[in-house]
Amino acid sequence: LYHKQIEIARGFEKKKCNFLCLDKIFGLRYNKIKKGGRKMKQTLIDITQYGEDDFARWHLTMQPQRKEKCLRLKQEIARKRCIAADHLVRTVLSEELNRPAEEIVIEVSPSGKPYLSGNPVYFSVSHSGTMVACVCSDSPVGIDVEQIRPVLTSAQERICTTEEWEYLQNADDEAERNLRFFYLWTRKEAVFKADGILPRRDQETNVLTPKYGWNVESRIEKGYYISVAEKWRKEG
Repeated sequence: LYHKQIEIARGFEKKKCNFLCLDKIFGLRYNKIKKGGRKMKQTLIDITQYGEDDFARWHLTMQPQRKEKCLRLKQEIARKRCIAADHLVRTVLSEELNRPAEEIVIEVSPSGKPYLSGNPVYFSVSHSGTMVACVCSDSPVGIDVEQIRPVLTSAQERICTTEEWEYLQNADDEAERNLRFFYLWTRKEAVFKADGILPRRDQETNVLTPKYGWNVESRIEKGYYISVAEKWRKEG
């Protein structure tokens, strides 16, 4: 089943997407040029491409509360994802704001949404498997990345509206149904993260019908589903 999912995913990967891939020293960068000259930047990194010295160095520069959260994680890969996510966000924001990474102070809202005081730039981060993803924009934005893997039907049903559940059931086979689930799941996560919604209302949020005020784009890359939600604004 898993290998069939990846085979289907690779077919999706061949489809043209509206992103430009550029080489970066720390991973893959996607720049989307929006109307009016505004930009949205995405950066993806694979933590297996970095050594123990890198993680040790990045860990030293983390804010105290983030460092404590990281140390509470029991699995090594989870700790590495946490460290890499913090480093990636600081690197991206440093570039955007033209400020040293160590001077970047990240706040956290009551809903758990990270932000910069005054919102000079909006950003979001996500990680799964060995992939860490970050997006930044000049309008509210959210990103979710999920490694494609088998998911129990009971777990799929818990997050679906009636229309979304029908969409899953109309898949040709279990592999396609699983891919459809990650399409829905990552889009919901991206919208929730962009909006800072609490409490979550998975079964009330239908991402098959475009949510007014949000533009959501999804793609499959290297066995991962990635969705980005960005606040829609009327062009002036």
